[in-house]
Amino acid sequence: MKALGYATGIVGKWHLGQDKPEYLFNARGFDEFYGLLPNGIGAGKDGQPVPM
Repeated sequence: MKALGYATGIVGKWHLGQDKPEYLFNARGFDEFYGLLPNGIGAGKDGQPVPM
């Protein structure tokens, strides 16, 4: 879809592969994420933590 100019995003709980960088949403093809990581830390654009 990126080749057609679309951006991808996910909202919710990310629980795949813990919170190691190689398993995070942006390593899996998503451009943006807003939700909870396995350790309960909220994340915003580019995986940066955001205050909860």
